[in-house]
Amino acid sequence: DMAMHWMNSGQGKAKALNMAIFNSQGKYIINVDSDGKLHSKAIKNVVKRFEKSQDIDCLTGVVLTDAELIEETEGFFLRVIRRCEFYEYCQSFLAGRNYESERDHLYTVAGAFSAFRKSALMKSQLYNILTVSEDTQFTFQLRTLFDKGIRLCENAFFIVDPIDSGSKLYTQRQRWQRGEIEVSHLFLQDDLHILRDFHRNFMIRVLLYDHTFAFPRMIWYFAIMFLVFVNYPMWL
Repeated sequence: DMAMHWMNSGQGKAKALNMAIFNSQGKYIINVDSDGKLHSKAIKNVVKRFEKSQDIDCLTGVVLTDAELIEETEGFFLRVIRRCEFYEYCQSFLAGRNYESERDHLYTVAGAFSAFRKSALMKSQLYNILTVSEDTQFTFQLRTLFDKGIRLCENAFFIVDPIDSGSKLYTQRQRWQRGEIEVSHLFLQDDLHILRDFHRNFMIRVLLYDHTFAFPRMIWYFAIMFLVFVNYPMWL
């Protein structure tokens, strides 16, 4: 049996999630955004992973943009942006997070699709309402305060709508960067010594990379189209 409850906190995503957690029943909590769709076997694969690995208390799913909607996009420039976004998600969620998960170096769970053991959630401080990146803050809680296992469930897919415009892409990335800085200040302010802790703390390496090399990497995505002028085929 499945019971559906409509709750409205009227006070933002973090408080809405906290309210849902307190009113939930069952062993596992799964959060998904409203602008996407779960693969038919996503929830089953998440639960199987939890049951198989008792040392894991948090899983993040694979988030990809909808390839069909990308190809239906009107306007060449927006279609290029959406394709670049799709490739970036593949790199980040399929390649990057697989590697990070194997080394237990996941910096943040996906706010769009994440799953937890309720027993671990109820020992935490739940979602923080004072940051724009509550998913990253919660990941830091589990890792630094409770030493909980955090992994990627590589066969659980969540498909989201591609970005609507260049301005919304800018707003999204600005929010991600701001949230990362806010959370890093909360948890790493005593360890932010680049020369001393760069090799010891993977979170410092991620922070340094995201705020230095990530911008030129994004520029490179947009520059890819110019390879056609040096005889690279369009399909490549």
